[in-house]
Amino acid sequence: MSAAPLSSRPIALVGLRCVGKTSVGRVLAQQLGVKFVDLDDVLGEEGARTHGVASVGELLRVVGTDEFRRLEGAALRSSLAKAGRRVVATGGGAVERDENRELLTARSFCVWLRNEVGVLQRRLAADPTTRPALLGLDPVLEVTELARRREPLYRAVAALTIDCGAASPSEIAARIAAQLPPSLEVGSPRSTLAALNARWSSLAARRAHNPEVVGSNPTRATFHEGTGEKSRVPFSSLAKIRARRLGPTAA
Repeated sequence: MSAAPLSSRPIALVGLRCVGKTSVGRVLAQQLGVKFVDLDDVLGEEGARTHGVASVGELLRVVGTDEFRRLEGAALRSSLAKAGRRVVATGGGAVERDENRELLTARSFCVWLRNEVGVLQRRLAADPTTRPALLGLDPVLEVTELARRREPLYRAVAALTIDCGAASPSEIAARIAAQLPPSLEVGSPRSTLAALNARWSSLAARRAHNPEVVGSNPTRATFHEGTGEKSRVPFSSLAKIRARRLGPTAA
């Protein structure tokens, strides 16, 4: 499969159930000023139209795992192929199909949201949404096995990995925006400014939290399209860029 230019790729979020793909994706899209697509919503609409079901979980129960994964792959392909910048929240099991992993690698900038299994189990237990078992076990208990099976697949497709911990969706979204390749930050003035503000907030928080580690002039990684090489941008330079965009009061 031919790779799409990095500047035209959607941002795709992958990760286990309850890691926050939808919540983070919605906030990230708002920060960047782009469209947000949740594949579960796309599949839910398809299920309602073709099978009269009310949720993506019911669709999985009605059609079975194999057909569900096929439908999920078609929805992923369609979402990544559409014109226009977007953030796409995938289903937790989307990486289990070879074709989907190829799509995510070649046609998206893929971000893996990680968290501890215990955290995900507590969230799943507290979630009122009915989620079908995938391995014939209790949905809460099977998270451990799903993590063992899927984490190598998430790692294989991820261009960026975010350890979420106890961070809020807004904080996680800001961390993603702060580490996007520059070509993905180019867009409307609104999206460019939002990404710049998110990056500024992330770096300022790091600097305030641990100045001894970050130093007096911390840097961030940037990625050069095509070469994969990294360079560093000084915090002070970022402050000047932000001040030029927002005016003297931004500093």
